Amino acid sequence: MKFWSISAGALLGLCGAQPALAAECASVTFSPGTVTLPSYDPIAGGAVQSSFTATINRVKPSTASVRLIFNDISYATPVKFHSDLAGGGPFYQILDSGGINVAFPRNVNVKTTTNPLIPTPSGPPGDSVSVSYLVNALANSDGRDLRNGAYGTNLSYSIECFDGGNSYFGSDLVVPGPSLAVTIPNLVSLTTASPQTLDFENFTTLTQQLNVGLKSTGPINVDLRTDNGRRLVRLGSPNPAPKNSYIAYSIRLNGRAVTSDPYILTNAPRAGVGGTQWPLQLILAAQPSGKLAGTYADMITLTLTPGS
Repeated sequence: MKFWSISAGALLGLCGAQPALAAECASVTFSPGTVTLPSYDPIAGGAVQSSFTATINRVKPSTASVRLIFNDISYATPVKFHSDLAGGGPFYQILDSGGINVAFPRNVNVKTTTNPLIPTPSGPPGDSVSVSYLVNALANSDGRDLRNGAYGTNLSYSIECFDGGNSYFGSDLVVPGPSLAVTIPNLVSLTTASPQTLDFENFTTLTQQLNVGLKSTGPINVDLRTDNGRRLVRLGSPNPAPKNSYIAYSIRLNGRAVTSDPYILTNAPRAGVGGTQWPLQLILAAQPSGKLAGTYADMITLTLTPGS
């Protein structure tokens, strides 16, 4: 008997954010105010990125350089996206032009950081400089079990100002900044995805089992169907096959009896990013007798797709 499994994928998306303004040290605006990353796949995908620009406006004419950092809404390290419904999301970084991470937990003070200073132009107050940043959602290399859903965070920023001699003379702390957003779609991945054969051989056993490996970020829809209506049919038999040319069998999938053909199940529990196994059992009611000699076979097609 042959077994064929097929899997279907899914797609990702994002959303979020707002501009912000500081007052005494320097004012900063952000474009876009909501930084939306490409959709994120925690099962097989890599890192995803999106960029934004910070425009820094000097408040004091003596400001020669500034240090700018971004603070997450939580105290956790490393910082990560958040969701009220789905829990913790992907880890992220905010990288400056030199590839240095300037994203920190909520309680980190800009005065304690050492990332490079950003030069500001000389001239009257109001002169500005634009700086590009890359938001990097890190690949799920440690296999964290991330659920499907919308994730995001509302950043604050802290900025520190220096004069021409790099002497500190002011800062603005924890000012509302841009927002970040990313979506983890409902994904299903079969790790047992190639054709498999279950063989009763000479019927020394009445049960055959295949453990179907799968991973998912959310619930799963199941479609299981057979070519011969859950019957092993002798090759070369007429259609419909006479009683002496087929052997009826039953199926259990993940502990559930398959009572119809096709068998449709919606929103089965999620398998998780780490994956699980669903036992597929084929069962004969009794030792076959009164059957013509020959090779008997059926084809089972199992299709798993994202639920809702």
